[in-house]
Amino acid sequence: MGRRQHYLIGKQLRKKYISDSPGFLSDKYNPNEVYVRATDINRTIESAQSQLLGLYPPGDEQLNLMNNQTQIAVPLFQVSSDIENDVTKNLGQNSIPFNQRFVPVHVYEMPLDKFQPSDYCQYINQEKSRRETSKELQDLLQRDHADLIQELAPKLGITDLQSFTSLNAVDSVDSIYARYFNQTPITGFEEQAFMDQMMDLLDQQFSYILTGNETALKLFVTGVLSEVVGQFRKQIQIDQDPSLKNKERLKLFFYSDHDDSIAALVKTFQYSLGKYPSYASQILFELRKQAQSQDYFVNLIINDVKVKIPNNCESKDSCNFDKFVEYIKSVSYYTKYQEYFQLCGIQVQIKMNEKLNIKPHSLHSFSSRYIQLNEFDFKQVELAMKVVASYIAILAASLIVWALINRKKSQKQAIQYNIQNDIVESDTPHSKNSIDIQIS
Repeated sequence: MGRRQHYLIGKQLRKKYISDSPGFLSDKYNPNEVYVRATDINRTIESAQSQLLGLYPPGDEQLNLMNNQTQIAVPLFQVSSDIENDVTKNLGQNSIPFNQRFVPVHVYEMPLDKFQPSDYCQYINQEKSRRETSKELQDLLQRDHADLIQELAPKLGITDLQSFTSLNAVDSVDSIYARYFNQTPITGFEEQAFMDQMMDLLDQQFSYILTGNETALKLFVTGVLSEVVGQFRKQIQIDQDPSLKNKERLKLFFYSDHDDSIAALVKTFQYSLGKYPSYASQILFELRKQAQSQDYFVNLIINDVKVKIPNNCESKDSCNFDKFVEYIKSVSYYTKYQEYFQLCGIQVQIKMNEKLNIKPHSLHSFSSRYIQLNEFDFKQVELAMKVVASYIAILAASLIVWALINRKKSQKQAIQYNIQNDIVESDTPHSKNSIDIQIS
């Protein structure tokens, strides 16, 4: 069912940004225009793939082979004759069945995914652990959902009602609701009203654990909102530079995420879904340019409903970009990255070998990578390089002292300095809350 939901969303995106907006997105997939990212979880990757199938349907004639190409489009080894005959008969000039274009879906391992700070941010983890097991939460849920909890226990076959707590009830909600939504409900859980009550229980628990703590909420949304602002700034810069204006550029940044991220963003923009986020929920941030004033505006659309962005934005339809950025600064740690790193326990570790190698070509290599980083990652590298610079300054001072002490010695020593400014993975295990920069 989820695949169908996301496929229909993709079809709607195609209508909105291709059919109804000629000249915005290309009719066929263009890798310069679209970047797709998901968490490193199968279901979010499949959700993205299903949506992309609706956005870019089969039948891309660009994938057709020319006559001479069909003869050489074969593996390096001999395939069986029945497979070769079947392909020749059914594919014709198509490179693959239906000429389906596969759009790459990029993922990061969880500890490295800045959009999922629960996996590496100490403050969020500690606060989450404290609040989800607190007596205050248990008492709150027991007070507001006592009848539901008492009715839920026997439905699950639990006879010892004293041992069945509100937290036990919350743990059972997700899997039960998934079965109900997929039209394969567990006996006793067929009524919509009862399922709605269960989802209210889940919503209240999540609100208390994460969105009820302002600092944790701001930390949680910083990665995503920094990416949004950074991408918009980049597009505005390109639009205002005549030398870049006609270049192909990114137009759609697509991220397949989880329900907790949707809930956190919805809370951040002071909007209410009325319940815990349902499957296939969608949030759109649009950057638009007004034809007459040439000003830039941001639209926020949640599940196809235009939402007014707080902070004195003009209307529900649009918010001046500068006001949007000011609001993002107030609800996240955007531009306050050192404070973010400190709260999350992110440390910059420097590993130095006996020799410090300085290679001129590496500086160019690093600068190229540096420019491509988004604003959030940029600040991490910037902080790291400040520490690197401090180490180099200390080393240089030490070498001067060493040279003064040893200059009268008859034996001359040649010292070569090479710096390689590449962020690399350490050979030794390290905490997921650290950034390892190895200088070799």
